Amino acid sequence: MPSIPAGLRGLRKYAAKALAVTLAVIASVLPPAGAATTGAFPDRPVTLVVPYGPGGVVDIAARSLAEGLGKLWGQTVVVDNRAGAAGVIGAAMVARAQGDGYTLLCVDDGVMVSMPHFNKEMPYDTLRDLQPVAMVGTYPYVFFANAQAGYKTLDQVVAASKAKPGSVNYGTNGVGGIQHLAVERFQRQAQIRLNHIPYKSGNPALQDLVGGQIPTAIVALATGSPYLNDPRVIPLAVTDTQRTPLRPDLPTARELGYDGFTTLSWLAMFAPRTAPPALVDKINDAVATVVASDAYRNAMSARGVTAQFKPSKALREQVAIEFDRNGADIRSLEAATR
Repeated sequence: MPSIPAGLRGLRKYAAKALAVTLAVIASVLPPAGAATTGAFPDRPVTLVVPYGPGGVVDIAARSLAEGLGKLWGQTVVVDNRAGAAGVIGAAMVARAQGDGYTLLCVDDGVMVSMPHFNKEMPYDTLRDLQPVAMVGTYPYVFFANAQAGYKTLDQVVAASKAKPGSVNYGTNGVGGIQHLAVERFQRQAQIRLNHIPYKSGNPALQDLVGGQIPTAIVALATGSPYLNDPRVIPLAVTDTQRTPLRPDLPTARELGYDGFTTLSWLAMFAPRTAPPALVDKINDAVATVVASDAYRNAMSARGVTAQFKPSKALREQVAIEFDRNGADIRSLEAATR
């Protein structure tokens, strides 16, 4: 996998080049946006777009949601993985779709409040073109090392990087995502420089970590939970404010002295902006029922995700606040690396 420039220097140029390649792809596969259709909803299968590959935290949550919504509606809910450009391709598909409720987006906060700040030529406007439906969960990340890399603690990663800046590679789910920002904040606090290896989603990064292609990686706890006790990798820290019951002996980054590494992300559903309010409310109510169910809560808890519902209006307010806050933080991080 190609690496990106150290820190955030040159990141906007990198992201712009990557997106330029994908814009033509988006235009070729997206139907033109149109008015929402009328009639009972849903009376045919619903597509839930995941802007990452299979096996990541968004995919895991989307499949649980799809199962619950399918039973509630009596219709098939199909999960459609559309990975690429750190989530932009899948999000753009939904932004351009008809607002009839049959094409929805399940996404993490990185695509909505972080990635847009890395490129001014996004194929959609986050705050205008994607309408919040509901938050469905929150989760932390785990920073792993390959067992053969020689790092048994986070401090050993810091020491190796200080001895030879830029020599330690780490994988994430893509440029400009929350995972990437979390490590940038960690680097700033620890005064080190790691080398970023971006992937299309978290699971491929994890698989390369397990296989020894990269020495370290940060992945969502839901993605990494099956590997918390795998001898091929060593979990070094969780980014939550408290330890995870899935591995109680795993320290938090805060405990290790890296409070800046503390990061929690959220999962949510969005619809095209043309979806009428009454339809969004109907979908919101259905999502609330699924998120409150034991089946969904247990499935999420088993993978390190906290089932958490937040309605459309409250989610819209949170997106706007975090969009501005992340923008300011990214500008600060960029300034620090100049």
